[in-house]
Amino acid sequence: MARNRSGKKKKRGGTAVYILIILLLLAFIIGVIAYSRLGFSKDMADLNDYFSTTSDEQAGVVIDNAVMGAKGLVKDGVPYVEYETVSDYVSSRFYVDTNEKVFLYALPDRVIRINPDETKYNNGSEDVETDHPVWTMEGETPYIALDFLEQYSPITAAFADKPNRILIVTQFGDVQAADVKNDSQVRKLAGRKSPILTEVKKGDHLVWIDTVDDWYHVRTDDGFIGYIPQKDVTKLKSEKTSCAYVEPEVQHNLMDKKICLAFDNVTNTTANGLLEDRLTNTKGINVIAPTWFSVADVNGTVDSIATPEYVEMAHGKGLKVWATFRDFDSENGIGSNDETLELLSRTSVREKMVDTVVSQAKSAGVDGINVDFEKIAAECGPHYIQFIRELSIKCRAEGLVLSVDNYVPKAYNGHYGRKEQGVFADYVVIMGYDEHTYGSEEAGSVASYDFVQDGIEKTITDVPVERVINALPFYTRIWEESATGLTFKAYDMGGAAEAVSKAGAEAVWDDVTHQDYAEWSSDDTTYKVWLENAASIKDKLDLMSGYELAGVGGWRLGQETSDIWPLIAEYLTK
Repeated sequence: MARNRSGKKKKRGGTAVYILIILLLLAFIIGVIAYSRLGFSKDMADLNDYFSTTSDEQAGVVIDNAVMGAKGLVKDGVPYVEYETVSDYVSSRFYVDTNEKVFLYALPDRVIRINPDETKYNNGSEDVETDHPVWTMEGETPYIALDFLEQYSPITAAFADKPNRILIVTQFGDVQAADVKNDSQVRKLAGRKSPILTEVKKGDHLVWIDTVDDWYHVRTDDGFIGYIPQKDVTKLKSEKTSCAYVEPEVQHNLMDKKICLAFDNVTNTTANGLLEDRLTNTKGINVIAPTWFSVADVNGTVDSIATPEYVEMAHGKGLKVWATFRDFDSENGIGSNDETLELLSRTSVREKMVDTVVSQAKSAGVDGINVDFEKIAAECGPHYIQFIRELSIKCRAEGLVLSVDNYVPKAYNGHYGRKEQGVFADYVVIMGYDEHTYGSEEAGSVASYDFVQDGIEKTITDVPVERVINALPFYTRIWEESATGLTFKAYDMGGAAEAVSKAGAEAVWDDVTHQDYAEWSSDDTTYKVWLENAASIKDKLDLMSGYELAGVGGWRLGQETSDIWPLIAEYLTK
């Protein structure tokens, strides 16, 4: 038998140990690889990048479920929010005049006025002192203190530091929420490898936004919006949210009957004396709006052709007088968007203009002011609505009715602020006409049925229906199409019908526009007209009867045919 030369036996277990070590090493390597692929990252997100902040003085702002970026400021430990962000996403009621460096907030009976870095103001009933400025300027950018925003707008808010962040909630009602079930993390994106925004503890409250696979999209109570695994939170539950803010009530000066408002386009005092002639054959009118006041210059001078004799005559016939105030059609006055912007963007000029027009209205003995400003560009919108607020306060103090004329709502005129007008003004008037006018690319109706209906329905989503007046056109346009382009001429009701008759054309009822339509050709020109007459007016009035509007208006007195007045009188009784 052969023997091991060394005389020692082999250790049979040595090979097995080596194999086990190798297997363990392989398992470790596989585990590391698996964890790197499937495990949760411990990397923290760059929160300065998340909130777009670049300094310790800045604060990230979160509004509802959106991260707005570095729209906040922390000054002496006090959080502030950028004015533009407040206006766009929180409330348009706050107003900063960057020209004259003054902050304004309109209440029903007065305007709170605060200079920059001021810590004292009067709220109408008492002097209020704060331990920090209500608003401040950082360079050319205005900021409003968060606690002032909470006091005067329907929000809840929270501030946290490290990093500085402000959470503002503007939407209330039923929400879905959950509590953290196990200590976990809220991550920037829905994924194990997404960096961590914040650590959350068992019992922490989260507002649910959405579900992405097995992740919940959530908002934390201290201002982070991110994702957490569903397994780490309790079952979703319904919660009702609210805020303590109570909107101050505006007392409106309203008539106790359905309104029939006739616009009286007068341009001189001689025309004032002919009111009685223009009222001949009318029926049902109870408010008349003479075009008396106009802006003379960008410094707030107001031209007036008001006469007490006109008011006395109107009152003698049982009519209220709401004098119209315009930013156009003055013989020597303003008439451009730029001029109206310059006028309204300076607080001292607005105040002068408001005081002047109210004083002139009181001197003439009128019952109200009707605002017809039509030169409002988008950038002028905040200044225009502040003008309406300020004028409404003055009118209420003097017992004057304030009505405001508006185009039919479209995307391009939303900056006129109909909803805010509806808060402060007594009545909002729809100018339910000019569907096709200057700049139209094709011939068309001045006021088709659907156009009028659209104007009413969109307006009453913003303004209480009982304070909406829909004005109808007493005119139309005859369009001329030729090789040189598209033009038109405006006609009153009788003149348009006469033009169709003279042309030998036949007017045919159009079921789409609810108007008589006529078309004819002469000398290489095609003429088209959608007539306004008793038939079209009746259908519009029938349409209006389906809504509980404050009443009807008409532009303008003297352009109508007498057969529309019995129809209007009947509408007023419905």
